[in-house]
Amino acid sequence: MRILIADGNGALAPTCLVFFAYWGHEVEVALNGLAALRRAHSWEPDVVVSEVALDRMDGLSLTAAIQADARLRGTVVVLAGPAEDVHARRRARDLGVHAYLSTPLVVKDLHRLVSRLAESRGASARGLIATRRQPGYSP
Repeated sequence: MRILIADGNGALAPTCLVFFAYWGHEVEVALNGLAALRRAHSWEPDVVVSEVALDRMDGLSLTAAIQADARLRGTVVVLAGPAEDVHARRRARDLGVHAYLSTPLVVKDLHRLVSRLAESRGASARGLIATRRQPGYSP
């Protein structure tokens, strides 16, 4: 599976990069939201894991731009941010984000989510996340 990580402050990418590569996925990293959108257009990832707080385009705006693009509309978007950021969680839910993971990330939760997405490659990833959410994943 192709996974794009959008990480502006360096807190998300090191963990994701190591584990996603170890689990056998192709991984790319973008250092701001605009770079992530450009990379998504050229690389067409299966999943985008983004921080909410990014330079040049935040994770919520990145999500909206991905969903507005017909070529990227099937891309699974996972946002990561502080658990106490109620506004971001609500906005993520309104945008239809597949999962909102609290930071710092728990590797076990990340692995469970990515494993389910990988299993669903033949099925609709959007439907899988909507119907089989884990207790730790809440938009």
